[in-house]
Amino acid sequence: MKGKNGIIIIRPNDEAEVVYTSVDMTLEFMQSIVGGYIEVLRLKRGLVLVMDEDGKLKANPRINRIATELARLPYDVVVGTTFLCREEGEQLLPLTPEQLEGMTELLKAYRPCKVTVPKPPRSLATPRWDFRCRRWRVQTCRNGKHVNATGRTAQEAREKLERKLELLEAGV
Repeated sequence: MKGKNGIIIIRPNDEAEVVYTSVDMTLEFMQSIVGGYIEVLRLKRGLVLVMDEDGKLKANPRINRIATELARLPYDVVVGTTFLCREEGEQLLPLTPEQLEGMTELLKAYRPCKVTVPKPPRSLATPRWDFRCRRWRVQTCRNGKHVNATGRTAQEAREKLERKLELLEAGV
C-alpha cells in the first residue's frame, strides 16, 4: 500500500513483516511488539532498531540473525523480536513510505529472509447490474453479516451500502 507509514517487524525465524500503522508509537505499543522493556539501537539515516532490553536473560533466547546483521554488532547478537522505525529528535515514529520500500527491498536481499507485505484492501464492493430487478446491486460481508443495496445508478447503490454499513457499525 503506497503512501502509508509503518514499521517492519523482524522475527528470529528469519521473517520480516511490514505493518502499516496509524497508531502513535507509545511505550506500551512498542513493548507489546518486542515482549518486554525496550532498548533502542540507532542505525544510519535516522533509522532505529527497537529490541527487548532483557531478551538475552529470558528462558529461551533465539538469535535474530537479520537484526544482528542490520545492527552490525561486532561481538554481540540481537535476540527476540525487533522492529524498525525512525527517529526525529527524541520521538520514535513509523517509517515513511519511501523508507518502508527501501528497507523492504534491502531485507528481501537477505537469504533466507521471508518478507511479508500486506496486500491492499479490496474496494468496498463492485456494483453489478441485476437483470431481475433492473437496478444496480452492490453487496459485501462485514462482521459476519451480509449487507446489500440497490440503486438506479452504481454510485447510488454504493452510497446506500455505505450508509447501511455506518448504521451497522453504530449498532443501530
